[in-house]
Amino acid sequence: HPLLEEKYHSALNYANAKIGYWRAKAEMEKSGNSKNARNYLAPYKFTNYRFFLLYLITYLSPKIWQKLHEYKTKGGFQWLYVI
Repeated sequence: HPLLEEKYHSALNYANAKIGYWRAKAEMEKSGNSKNARNYLAPYKFTNYRFFLLYLITYLSPKIWQKLHEYKTKGGFQWLYVI
């Protein structure tokens, strides 16, 4: 419904960005295909700084993506959520 889309545009955009992130994450973990992961994140890279950083990381080695996500899982990057 157009009225709902207008009212919740920001929330819907963020939800779509999260879906793009999870698709990119699966692509990186499954095949290490940075280009496909980047394509999932590209439409959402300006949603906020986190999605922009994730997008930039796809230009690095898939091993770096994996290590950064392992670090995040262990509680790293908490300072990013305070900003």
